[in-house]
Amino acid sequence: MTKNLIIISIFSLLIFSCKQAETKEEVPVEEIEETIMSEEPKIQMVFPESIDKLFEAHGGLDRWNALGHLSFRLNKSRSNESYQLNLQTGKSLVQGSDFIIGDDGEYVWLKEYGKPFKSDVRFYSKFHAYFMMMPFVLADENTVFTRAAAVKYQGTLYPGYRVSFREHHENIPVDEYYIHFNPKTYRMEWLGYTMPKKPGSNENKVLMVRYRDLKVVDGVLLPNSLTWHRYRDGVIGSKTNAVRFSDIELSNDPLATELFEMPEGVKAY
Repeated sequence: MTKNLIIISIFSLLIFSCKQAETKEEVPVEEIEETIMSEEPKIQMVFPESIDKLFEAHGGLDRWNALGHLSFRLNKSRSNESYQLNLQTGKSLVQGSDFIIGDDGEYVWLKEYGKPFKSDVRFYSKFHAYFMMMPFVLADENTVFTRAAAVKYQGTLYPGYRVSFREHHENIPVDEYYIHFNPKTYRMEWLGYTMPKKPGSNENKVLMVRYRDLKVVDGVLLPNSLTWHRYRDGVIGSKTNAVRFSDIELSNDPLATELFEMPEGVKAY
């Protein structure tokens, strides 16, 4: 999302420079660059008070925005996958036992090793990474927070917000989230998300994920594991699935751009 805004801003500045050249005398290139940099607008993001407290409870946006990359392993029942992401650019690399999915900032690409990859490549490239990066990935000027009804689990109510987006972005795997938090600590404990409608269905299905097993990594609260639960009419039910994360690392330094470059002969999406 943010990288698209940067591209649009650069494009707008180029148009502005061309118009200035048509009506004024030539100005040295150095002088134009200084003027553009000094007039670049800063976007101030404003969130509901409860959401501000939630971000702080997970380590704070200042700390998250200072980070350069995130890496971790996803341990599923039948396979393990490694994830590497540059947090400032959105470039990523997912490596499984029989595939590699990369995002070089322009294309999402797939390299297969014998066994065909059956999931949606673009959707899968960021799906699990978004769960790891919650709630920080929702701190964006494109995000809209609307009060939602509280959900109940084992007699406890968790207040929350519906999270939607002003504009759809192709790299966001889900169009709508529900974020629910502990009213005392403001830590996010439940994350709901919608799945696309199935043929013949009149409504989206909401899936609910529990964030309970958390740990501090370099000043930021991240999940050790996640569990999926049944959900119906505001009531969260029994567990249906679980994944574990390991080798979680954060760093202020970004990973080398070459890591995400698309090899020759692979499929691009």
